Amino acid sequence: MFSLKISQKSLMSHQVDLKRNLMLSGSKANKLAMLIIRASVDQTIRGGIPTCETAKELLETIKKQFEGSVRARQYNYLIKLINLKYDDVRQHILKVSQLIIRLRELALQLEDDLMVHFVVASLPSKFNTFKVNYSSQGRK
Repeated sequence: MFSLKISQKSLMSHQVDLKRNLMLSGSKANKLAMLIIRASVDQTIRGGIPTCETAKELLETIKKQFEGSVRARQYNYLIKLINLKYDDVRQHILKVSQLIIRLRELALQLEDDLMVHFVVASLPSKFNTFKVNYSSQGRK
């Protein structure tokens, strides 16, 4: 049998070297991940992203920025939906439908009944007879 004598100092120095190597490889991976993330972000957005220490922080920062932009787009589409002007029936219904679809894509759910009410309420006065008939019906 072999007898292995390892001094305490030698063992500790090997542990320190091992930890240092692991940290260096982790920092290389982090830098590479940050480079990939920054390269995949559109150039117009890239300038507005603050510098971060880790790739995880960078992803969280980007996520926060896009959450804010989702709310802004939801607001803009709702304003467009509310202020939509009538041109002709077919075009008007298509515009309302497109805005509702965009809002649903942004995780803002609007019921189909509400969509129909938006269309009917935004019709001009020449459709008053239709509006009265629609509102007097008890069915959907």
